[in-house]
Amino acid sequence: MKSLLTVIALLLLLPAAPAAPRLAAQSKTVKATEKSSVIVYYFHTSRRCKTCLSIERITKNVVEEQYGKDKNIVFRALNIEDEENAALAEQYEVAGSSLLVCKGKKTEDLTAKAFQYALSDPGKLQALLIKTVDRMRKV
Repeated sequence: MKSLLTVIALLLLLPAAPAAPRLAAQSKTVKATEKSSVIVYYFHTSRRCKTCLSIERITKNVVEEQYGKDKNIVFRALNIEDEENAALAEQYEVAGSSLLVCKGKKTEDLTAKAFQYALSDPGKLQALLIKTVDRMRKV
């Protein structure tokens, strides 16, 4: 009976085992990239409202259109409910939709302004993103 329980326990743990090396590798890649790049993170949950979707769309478009040729400026939309993004969400202390512009250890949180402008005045959000990314490039 004990050996049967041991086998069942091992089988249940096997699918989780390969995830650890991936997370470690991803964390190393992110940390190395963060030191030299401006990373625009849009953290979100699985269920998103119209404003949340608009923030992601506007942010992605700004990064692609303004900085598409610059490989040192990266946009990442990450679902914080996905286990593979949990460590990064914890690192930046996000628990819901959040818009962050990061370079190295410096982080600017644009979440409140993003929610304020995404639907009512998208141009203001675009201008704020451009201003923030340009400022971070110089850091």
